[in-house]
Amino acid sequence: MMNNDFVDELAKYIRGLEYNGNEALKVHYMVGDAEEAQYNAIQSTLGSDNVLEILICYYHVVANVMKRTKIMEPYFANKVVSDIYDMHFSRSAHECATLARARVAE
Repeated sequence: MMNNDFVDELAKYIRGLEYNGNEALKVHYMVGDAEEAQYNAIQSTLGSDNVLEILICYYHVVANVMKRTKIMEPYFANKVVSDIYDMHFSRSAHECATLARARVAE
């Protein structure tokens, strides 16, 4: 789908939600590939009153980590991947931050 097609379809979906009596859609998080075009499409469709936090796709995070840890000894590379896995499945932002601080301190 081209960028403009995506924007048009998302706008139709949002209008449909609002037409059916739902509250205005508020987006807080967005999972994407960190491409500016995706971010701009969401911002232009939802308006500037949404505060977006971009979350990079877990697959892309792990793929990049795997690529960059190939030069490390297997024990340490596995430790890095394991720590990222634990942070990914944490139940809150606080738990994730606590895990990250603990891993950095090791």
